Amino acid sequence: MTRGAMTRGIGSRQPFSGRGSRSIGYVLRPPGRAVRLRKSLGAILLALIGLGGCESRPTGPGSYLVTLEWDQGVAPAGAALVFLGAPGLGAVTPLDGVLAWDNTPPGEEVGRRVVLIHPEDAPYLRFSVAISDRAVGRPAATILGLATQQNLPVPPEGGFPGYRVRVVEVN
Repeated sequence: MTRGAMTRGIGSRQPFSGRGSRSIGYVLRPPGRAVRLRKSLGAILLALIGLGGCESRPTGPGSYLVTLEWDQGVAPAGAALVFLGAPGLGAVTPLDGVLAWDNTPPGEEVGRRVVLIHPEDAPYLRFSVAISDRAVGRPAATILGLATQQNLPVPPEGGFPGYRVRVVEVN
């Protein structure tokens, strides 16, 4: 038997026939350099994936730009009631000719109800909202009610399909 046949399969159980033996035995060899390198690279890869999942958010006060948009096939919105859910939300500032004001009931601490009205045809309804600490994250936005530019109510069938609220951090 050649020496190569005895060392075949480093790091695993491989059959070999020993000198003077009639049965086939097994030898367990320690892992070689290639196996150790693969294990090390695997550990490094897992560590990088773990660090990539960590999300560091800026802290301190800031603001978010909130935009109500709609698809081409639906009636353009002329008025809306939007709920923003996050602690520490502050003042609402109307933008682009939109009338916007806070309509949050007294005692509601974890969000803002914002009424939006646009007196003219517009491709969207937009406002900004302040937040005391950006580490809280982007507020969740939900449309609670809609009316078209002709002042007709939009039925909430399945969450106002064709309409969406986009929230983007400004600073």
